[in-house]
Amino acid sequence: MLCAVVKLGALSLGNNNSEAQIMLINSVKDVALALNNLINVTKTASGKNITDPEMQKLKESAKVMVTKVTSLLRTVKMVEDKSQHEIHILESTIESITQELQIFNNGQLPTSRTTPEELIHVTKQITIATSKVLSAGQSCQQDDIIDAVNFGRKSIIDLLIICKSIIYLIDDKYLQQRTLDNGRICVQNYKELLETIQILIQNPSNEIKQKLFNYSKIIIQSTQELVQCAEKLKSIDLIDPDDPSYKAEYELFNVAQSIESAAKKLSSLKPRQKIKNYTMREILKIHIKYVFTDSSQSIQSKEKQTIVFCARKSSHFTIKTIQYCTV
Repeated sequence: MLCAVVKLGALSLGNNNSEAQIMLINSVKDVALALNNLINVTKTASGKNITDPEMQKLKESAKVMVTKVTSLLRTVKMVEDKSQHEIHILESTIESITQELQIFNNGQLPTSRTTPEELIHVTKQITIATSKVLSAGQSCQQDDIIDAVNFGRKSIIDLLIICKSIIYLIDDKYLQQRTLDNGRICVQNYKELLETIQILIQNPSNEIKQKLFNYSKIIIQSTQELVQCAEKLKSIDLIDPDDPSYKAEYELFNVAQSIESAAKKLSSLKPRQKIKNYTMREILKIHIKYVFTDSSQSIQSKEKQTIVFCARKSSHFTIKTIQYCTV
C-alpha cells in the first residue's frame, strides 16, 4: 500500500523532476528493508527474556525502523523544495548508511545468497560511485551531487549485504574477517566522503577538497582488498546452502547460541539455601515437642471451661473466682 502511494506521488512530480522521484523511491526502499529486518529480528526474539541479547537487537531494529519512517516523512515534506534536495539527500543517505552499518555489526545471520562474482561487481560499482562523488565535489553542482549520492547509496547497501552473506559460504576465519573488515572500512570512508561533501557545500575550500581525495584513496584500497578476497573465494570450495550437512550445522549454531544465552542466565542465578538433613532422632524430638505443646494448650483450655461451668452453677462464687476464670 505504501509503495503504491509513493509511486503515484513520484509520478505526479513529472518527468522533469526525476531526482525527487528517485529520492522518494529510495526512502520507501529503506523503510521496506527496515521493516523486513524488524520482522526477522522479532521472529528470533519471540519468547525470549527481556535481558536476552536478541531483545537488544529487537530494540535497535525498532529504532532503525522509526528512523527510516521519519526520513521518509521528511523526504515527502521537502520534496517540493528543490533548493534543499542536495542537502536532504546527503543527510538521508548518511543516516541510511549509519543504520545499515549498525545492522552489519549486530551479528545477525543473513538470509540472502551471493557469489564471489557479485562481490567483484559491487566493488566496481563502489569505484564508480566514489569517482562520481569526487567530480561532484569539484563542481559543487546540485545535479552532480544528487546523481552521485543516488548512485552510491544502492551500491553501498549492496556491498554490506554481499560481504556479510559471502563469509558464511567459507570456513576460512581469516578470509572471513578480512572480507568483513574491508567492507566496513570501505563503507565508513564512503560515509565520511559524503559528510565532507556536505561541509563543502556550505564552506568550499581546497583543504576540504583534499580530504575528499584522502577518503577516496582508502575506499579504493579497501575495494582492491575485497577483489583479492573474491579471487581467493573462487579458488576454494564454497559451502552449498542447500546441502543438508550445512543446514544441520546452521541449526546447531543457533542451538549453541541459545545454550550460551541460557548459560549466562544460569550463571547470574544465586544458589538456594541448603535444606538441613535431620536425623530420625531429631525428627522424633520435633514431633514430640509439637504434641506436648498442643496437649498443654488443650488441657489449659479444658480447665478454664470447667471452672467457668462450675462458677455458673454456684450462685455464691467470689470475685477472685471470676477473675481467675477470665484470665
